[in-house]
Amino acid sequence: MSSAASDVYKRQGLVDAKKGHHGGFVLAKPPGDIRFIDILRAVDFEPAADHCLFGLANCDANNPCPLHSQWSILKGQIEDWACSHTLGDFLKEDKDRKQK
Repeated sequence: MSSAASDVYKRQGLVDAKKGHHGGFVLAKPPGDIRFIDILRAVDFEPAADHCLFGLANCDANNPCPLHSQWSILKGQIEDWACSHTLGDFLKEDKDRKQK
């Protein structure tokens, strides 16, 4: 993990750094307490942010681009998913998949 990335995650309370010979990074809280929305926001990705997929500055409900309505729906779904799923959910699913 780069220094800049680790600083971002440390500031957001997602990881702790341990210096020294056996140093590294550890999660600052249990995986089940880290929502994906927290990770996304730590890297400045806000699913609900109003931005146009085509990069149009004046794209909004009154002046929509061709994908505006579908993108609005998808952004809401991404945010709902990221708010309701945790890193712990992913780790459990991965563990269950590997045991099969």
